[in-house]
Amino acid sequence: MTKAKEIISADGVATDMPAGPSEVLVIADSEADPEFVAADLLSQAEHGTDSQVVLLTDSRDLMISVLDELKIQLEALPRKEIASQSLEKSISIVLPGLKDCMEFSNRYAPEHLIINTEKAKTLAGNVINAGSVFIGRYSCESAGDYASGQTILCYKWLCKEL
Repeated sequence: MTKAKEIISADGVATDMPAGPSEVLVIADSEADPEFVAADLLSQAEHGTDSQVVLLTDSRDLMISVLDELKIQLEALPRKEIASQSLEKSISIVLPGLKDCMEFSNRYAPEHLIINTEKAKTLAGNVINAGSVFIGRYSCESAGDYASGQTILCYKWLCKEL
């Protein structure tokens, strides 16, 4: 994608910035699908060796399941080496509650924030610092990279409000 943007920009075609290191912070609760969470983390980890991904959760079991799923999905990833180096700089943290996860996120101020929780809409009301916010179980950040741009994505219950 970066090379394509460089080539067409040289011909005077306007594009957004070239892709570079990225970061995503995912807040997930015990109801989140570990496969989805792992895929969201890897979609940013593969951007560059200096990318960082962060998982915040209030569920130790979910964190363990996501870490196991990361290993599985990483093996099938074409950019495995890049993502592996990025994951070495990344973190997963279990906090006492989702309120604590949101407080951490607001201090961290991620480029991309995914809220993958049962009550994502309520939690999203507490976002203060984030570049783009993706709300709900089926709102993946890669949609922001390739389809929707920097918007707030959502699941059925919130889409009507956008």
